[in-house]
Amino acid sequence: MRKKALRRTVITIGLIIVFLIAACVIVGYFALGANLDMVSIPDYVISTRIGDRYEFTLDTERIIWEQHLPNPPDSELKNYPEIIAIRSLGIFFEHDGSGYHFETISTSDDPSLSKTLRRAGIVLKNTQWTWTDQDLIGQHAIQPNDGFKDLSLPDYVILSVGSDGSLSASIDQSALLSACGFDLPSDPTLHSGYNAVMSLSIGCTKAENSYRFQAQSTMKTIMEALSENRIRILNTSWTWTDAEIAERTGKAPISNQPDTSGANASPSPTQTPAPRDTANAIQSLYGFDQTYIRVAIRNAKENYYGSRFESGSVYSNYFAVGNSDTPHKNCFRVVYEITTTGGTEYLIADIYDLVDETGYTAADVVLKTVATRSEARSLSDLTYYTVYTLTGGSMVFPENEGISPFDENGFVKEKSISQPLTYDELWDIPQTNELTLLQLLAYARNEMFARAGHQFDPIGSYYRHFSSYDWYEPTGTITMGDLADKWPITSSNTSTIKYLENLIKEG
Repeated sequence: MRKKALRRTVITIGLIIVFLIAACVIVGYFALGANLDMVSIPDYVISTRIGDRYEFTLDTERIIWEQHLPNPPDSELKNYPEIIAIRSLGIFFEHDGSGYHFETISTSDDPSLSKTLRRAGIVLKNTQWTWTDQDLIGQHAIQPNDGFKDLSLPDYVILSVGSDGSLSASIDQSALLSACGFDLPSDPTLHSGYNAVMSLSIGCTKAENSYRFQAQSTMKTIMEALSENRIRILNTSWTWTDAEIAERTGKAPISNQPDTSGANASPSPTQTPAPRDTANAIQSLYGFDQTYIRVAIRNAKENYYGSRFESGSVYSNYFAVGNSDTPHKNCFRVVYEITTTGGTEYLIADIYDLVDETGYTAADVVLKTVATRSEARSLSDLTYYTVYTLTGGSMVFPENEGISPFDENGFVKEKSISQPLTYDELWDIPQTNELTLLQLLAYARNEMFARAGHQFDPIGSYYRHFSSYDWYEPTGTITMGDLADKWPITSSNTSTIKYLENLIKEG
């Protein structure tokens, strides 16, 4: 009897251990999955109708664009296995009586392609699917009435209630792009409808027992851009009650949370430094040389991680302006996605109360790490600030509205073949709604090669730009050595531009 009881006890303990191990595996799987972006392959397929049949291509460049991945030159591509993996993707399709059957394929010989993508925060889904003939007819059919497709903006808004009860709202731009049905070119920046959708954001204001939402855009001509693409965005301002928000999110917003502002409230997770002498604190980055504060932030990041650091890139970038009720007059924020020897996390790096362009060190940077993308995107600690997103390193300043970054000959910096370029003047290049500063720096670098006669890809954006000017006479491939032999100053100028490009992309 004792042996039987002992055997039952051992079996029970064994089952409990197996159950606990399985539970840990499941929890770990979902915890890791929460930090990944699910890329649905059908969303990136471009269908072209040719008579009574269809041709299909996979827009891998749009995947790279929407995942905010870098676009390295071919010489550096080997250092970006995730870009190689995405560009290796394609689709195989065949047609039978029921429709088109698709399967995602790859030309890569990487046996761990899915792991490579997971390290970049990407998981592919819906890699096999079927579209019926009727599905495709619907995609390519002329819209009824006046030919416009009407879309209600609230249908594409994502709400999130933070642990502190703060409410944030964002637009599901991937879903909205899909609903618009845009057939994007290989370079999405040239598609006016794409730019219009990506320029959208949502502002929300608290009222009594409700929130008021208002669509916002950094693009002054957004309605014209949507109209030329036969799209109408409806319901751009609306109100949702606290009850409706709770129903959509499963959590009540801050107005229904207990008051924790008293003496027993938990301290802020980020201890910010005491304000400086802010009499001359800047209210705008217009004309501000960001090089030195970005270097201070980069140094703070490197000091923090040391040998644990494996790779990292800038995930987002903000400049927030405070008022008389905020503890600081401004905040410059860089958010990094960091891979360490222990996994992936997000580093939030802040410098407060900017006055001068120089004089900042790693000691002036306030660091905080978070585990998920949603936490990295949260701006709840800047609720009472006016927050500007620095897309591609800068933003469109009112002072530059209507000013082209290109001169009459299509140059960003015509003097680059004869005089040294400075960081200060490069930061002053006027960003537009169509081209970010990062993209314009690439134009400034490539225009030196164009003037030496470099032959760009005939279907690429550089060729389309430079070939519209009489001075451009391509002769073949021009190397950095060829360029420096012709104009020696270009060697240091390309290095200066590349340094800023890397600061903006990688920090």
